Amino acid sequence: MAFTNTSTTRSSNTTVARYDGAIVCNAVGSATISAETYQRYFRDYACSQPYPLTASSTLTNNPSVSSITPARGLIGNTIQITINGDGFGATPKVNVPANGGITVSAVSAANGGTQVKATFAIAEDATGGNIAISVTAGGKTSNSKNFFVQIPSKLVRFNVPAVPNGLPGAPNGVGPLQTPVNAVAKDLSGRDLLNGQRVCGVYRNYAFVLVDQEGQRILQPFRIEENFSCFECPNGVPTFEPSDIPASGVISDTQLRARPGSNCLPDGDRERFLQGFTVVIGSKRFEPSTIVSIERGNFDGGLRVDSEIIAP
Repeated sequence: MAFTNTSTTRSSNTTVARYDGAIVCNAVGSATISAETYQRYFRDYACSQPYPLTASSTLTNNPSVSSITPARGLIGNTIQITINGDGFGATPKVNVPANGGITVSAVSAANGGTQVKATFAIAEDATGGNIAISVTAGGKTSNSKNFFVQIPSKLVRFNVPAVPNGLPGAPNGVGPLQTPVNAVAKDLSGRDLLNGQRVCGVYRNYAFVLVDQEGQRILQPFRIEENFSCFECPNGVPTFEPSDIPASGVISDTQLRARPGSNCLPDGDRERFLQGFTVVIGSKRFEPSTIVSIERGNFDGGLRVDSEIIAP
């Protein structure tokens, strides 16, 4: 709490002190300061005698928003957010546009009126992009800050470091070539891909993350599916299992061409195809722009797996 004297001499002017923003409010949008407190601070600032207050006086602290954490949330998800700033008092109200697709609940003040906690339920058909958020406290409304509603846009390679004496990882999103002979195939996490079945062939692990329309990573959960367009698929269209990606999760993609046991791939046992993706959030399906060209198998006596993103 701090007050600054506007004059170094005694004055009958009633504007003797001004609020400099350092006060912490305990009431909604305001602080009540007793005459005794005023007198003590005025003496500290060299007034020759106390300002003659006979009753309490009130200074107003307008609500102000400095940031929102997290500042982004995925469409169709429910997000716990914190609004940071000042002057929120004890019973703030969070304001969102009526047509933005965000429903606000569980609003509460925290940290001495410098934070507001709230839950944002983002509709599946919410408007993507920036949504202006403000706070009303004590009948006054703050400035607004943007909360960004994310829509799945594309997949990008993601670096998964190798673990010393453990998993090889996927540096810059591309794992090392693996050529098992009567051995199990494993994904990025070390999980057995074929439930104990041993194979002979070739595979490589890739790592992706999903990003929004501004290229920022999506951290909320979603489901991802694959779709294929074949150029050379002697055994038919490749198969896939839908994956439920948890919050802050990485998309692990294993490209495998193999035969059971020690029966290794003969020359010419290979596939060439295009890989696309579908993101599922609730009842909505999104088609990211990413298309990947895949080649895997035995090419002229050499085992290889190649993956190239041809559409970002």
